Amino acid sequence: MQWLINILEWLTKFRPSALEQEVTILMILTHGREMYGLDIQRAAPDILSENSIYVRLTHLVSVGFVTSRLETNAEKKTRGPRRRLYKITDVGRGRWTEFEQTNLAPARDEGLQTT
Repeated sequence: MQWLINILEWLTKFRPSALEQEVTILMILTHGREMYGLDIQRAAPDILSENSIYVRLTHLVSVGFVTSRLETNAEKKTRGPRRRLYKITDVGRGRWTEFEQTNLAPARDEGLQTT
């Protein structure tokens, strides 16, 4: 049974957490344009899988960090049902900025310091 625990521990080292996935989505959407879910996933395929992207987007919409809407018939370029577009909200942008200043800026500043 220990071998199974070891395999599961090894696998989880390579699977991004929900927080890492959601922060990645916010970072991608900070560029301001609306994006389809699969386009967001393709921007970071090592972090976001096709299986997890919509779960994470649904959560981000439910907490108000992202909005979604169906594409209009004029925007529709493919056959089939209309697809959903996602865009970061002001609340989501504020959360991303807060995360960036708290977690990324100190690491960036350390890299700039010389001894």
